[in-house]
Amino acid sequence: MNPINFQHLYYFWMVAKHGGISPACRELHLTQPTVSAQLKTLEASLGVPLFQRDGKKLNLTPQGRVALDYANQIFGLGQELSQAIQGHRANPTMDLTVGVTDVLPKHLVYQFLIPAITGEFNVRLRCYEGKLGALLLDLANHRLDVVLSDSPIYQDISTELHSHVLGDCGLAAMGTPRLLAGASGTTLPAKVQSLPVLLPTANTGLRRLLDRWFDQYGLSVKVAGEFEDSGLLKVFAQQGFGLCFVPEVLAEFLTQTHGLQLLGRLDSGRTKFYALTAERMFQHPAVTRLKQAAHERLAVS
Repeated sequence: MNPINFQHLYYFWMVAKHGGISPACRELHLTQPTVSAQLKTLEASLGVPLFQRDGKKLNLTPQGRVALDYANQIFGLGQELSQAIQGHRANPTMDLTVGVTDVLPKHLVYQFLIPAITGEFNVRLRCYEGKLGALLLDLANHRLDVVLSDSPIYQDISTELHSHVLGDCGLAAMGTPRLLAGASGTTLPAKVQSLPVLLPTANTGLRRLLDRWFDQYGLSVKVAGEFEDSGLLKVFAQQGFGLCFVPEVLAEFLTQTHGLQLLGRLDSGRTKFYALTAERMFQHPAVTRLKQAAHERLAVS
């Protein structure tokens, strides 16, 4: 068996990460013939093609995807080693790469991240937003250090991924003053029933909590819109299209910034927030700070 040349593997990793030889060459400050030759040498050493051409695009072969998974782990560990060593130097700079599910309120994400990027280390933050499934794949392949989500990792996804509860809080119903003026009834369920509502899509933890609350009171709500993106939902709420339901810890902030007023607090259901991590030899110190600060701010019931 031929030993793997890790320099060649690194060039392969960069090409796969950047989606082509040209962008990888710009990152590596090398010429295209040099990188192409190194890729061919690696493929010859492994005895299989790692890429296949589709016009001007390079696509990974099945063997290439396997090689990429291993390269992610190898060079992910290398980055962890660098961060662990830097932790003993004065004023080190380290990267923190965070995935954020698009249903999480942006201000709450900001509150979670501020303690992680301030303190004894200089942290360079990179944030990526997306669907939970895609983010978990990047997490498993060590392209992300942590994912912030309102849903935990289910056991059938991966035993190498872990869910850490950051905290939880109750839910509040909010709307514009003009919208709330049209509410009828004396109880919160009756008032919600009388107004249009804006909801997150069905694949979110918040939506599942709201559906249970609606069922609890036998409500058949008037859904004015469903949104994957929490920020877009709040824009429509700010324009008076319907009620929105938010973690109550954000109620004061939304009153100050969006002009929304509190209709009431739901009497059941608490939304939880999670930091999702992959199994690693070293815990990223900024992730540790993030979890500690969130536990102090949001008590878990």
